[in-house]
Amino acid sequence: MLPPRNVSNVTNGTVWINQTEYPALGVQVLSSDLDLTPQEALSFTWECLNFTEDYMIIQLYFTNPNQVSISVPLDTIHLTFWD
Repeated sequence: MLPPRNVSNVTNGTVWINQTEYPALGVQVLSSDLDLTPQEALSFTWECLNFTEDYMIIQLYFTNPNQVSISVPLDTIHLTFWD
């Protein structure tokens, strides 16, 4: 995959697939234990800081960072690349 010329296109960009608009990159953090950490407690924003042919660096800004992965198994992050 070739990196975009402007990394803000990853954070703020969208793509169209079958007449439906999707974010260029979908980022989700899923709770491993909804009784202990409700999904709403894992709210966050994110931005792409760097993107090359070899790697991508994204920064997550959690609203409640002390609620992330507070139990085992740990919470998981899911990335969806739309193209």
